[in-house]
Amino acid sequence: MIWPKIPACAPITGRGVIVTADNPPQVFQLAPAQAVPREDDNWNVASPEVSAYSQAPHEASQLLGYCPFTGRPIARPQQARLIMICPDADERLKLSLLLADRWNASHANGIEELASRIDDFESGKQDSPAMLCVYLENTAQPRLMPAIEKLGAINVPVVFFTPPSARLAYELGLSALGLDDREFAVVESEHSQDMQPMQWPALHHEPSAENRPYWRAIISRDGQPRMIHIPPGHS
Repeated sequence: MIWPKIPACAPITGRGVIVTADNPPQVFQLAPAQAVPREDDNWNVASPEVSAYSQAPHEASQLLGYCPFTGRPIARPQQARLIMICPDADERLKLSLLLADRWNASHANGIEELASRIDDFESGKQDSPAMLCVYLENTAQPRLMPAIEKLGAINVPVVFFTPPSARLAYELGLSALGLDDREFAVVESEHSQDMQPMQWPALHHEPSAENRPYWRAIISRDGQPRMIHIPPGHS
């Protein structure tokens, strides 16, 4: 968990600090509570915010994940390029296939399939997709930069699923001095080297990660790294 600095507050009954994934910590004061009687027994329901989203399937194709505290849905960043870093190859492939399906995107498994797909786009054998998700075993491949340039030339938004690398910015043709953190998401990275090239704090270790019904990821929101949960299916 990435815990922000918590502000001090006066030792007054009902005074506290609320911490959410969306906003800076804020001091609050509890007001006198009064129970509101319900007309039915349907008390165990999701918050209106979550329920409203779950009833809007037309937005599901934009879903990236949810805030862990509020359940607020987080949409996929709308940049023309998104880089999702995941150190585990099997989980990275699984994630790339799932999100390609959720986002109605085309999928390429590896540099060979990517190069073949680009040739088909350029020759007209296939229409250029609205989005392309690309799984990469590694980014130290000489054919990768020409492929990225061709995708840019035909205006295809692309999501790369890559392992961490200190040379990732160079290998993807990015400026190491001016990385746009809005273009990155780091998934299930529990060690600092698994965050590279990002300088965000790593996630804490969870021994029961395989039993979790979501992936943990860090993205940039309002200029700060925030954790989100990526569900493993359509939500």
